[in-house]
Amino acid sequence: MGWIGRAAGVGIAGLAVWAAVAVWAFRFPAVDPPARTDAYLLLSSSGGLAAFQAGLDDYPEDAAIVLSTPDELRALPAYQNACARTDREIHCISPVPVTTQGESIAFATLARDHGWKSVTVISQVSHTTRARMLMQRCFPGEVRMAPRDTEHGIIWARSLVYETGASLKALTLRGCAADEADI
Repeated sequence: MGWIGRAAGVGIAGLAVWAAVAVWAFRFPAVDPPARTDAYLLLSSSGGLAAFQAGLDDYPEDAAIVLSTPDELRALPAYQNACARTDREIHCISPVPVTTQGESIAFATLARDHGWKSVTVISQVSHTTRARMLMQRCFPGEVRMAPRDTEHGIIWARSLVYETGASLKALTLRGCAADEADI
């Protein structure tokens, strides 16, 4: 076997290792059992959108609901109506920039202002590992993850590749600062 065969073998082995780690981290992430928290944060992701569409009345009445509403969501009538509700505590945040770290920073500021000590974060399954890492950097309280399974087929494969890159980028940053918030 020549150098091309060895290089191909190393490449295939590397791809197999990446696939195994990526499936473990992004398809079967650590998920927390349901428990009451001070707030429920619905990220502006397919999982957060699915949870929003399922309705906001399933969350405990004494817990705050925080909707990440970047401009494209804020323009939708359903979000406008939710943000205008007065029958329960709903907060709509507009993260700047519109990234997971931007959402984490915006939530942490809101949580500090309200004295919240715990949050359940809702996103899609593939986003769980990275969202947890970024939330734990920005929010000093308990972070619980409750993902929604919204990705299937080619969408899931695309998410696997995207989350690999985004997670590697997030790992290179250590803090929770607005100047690092483009991830």
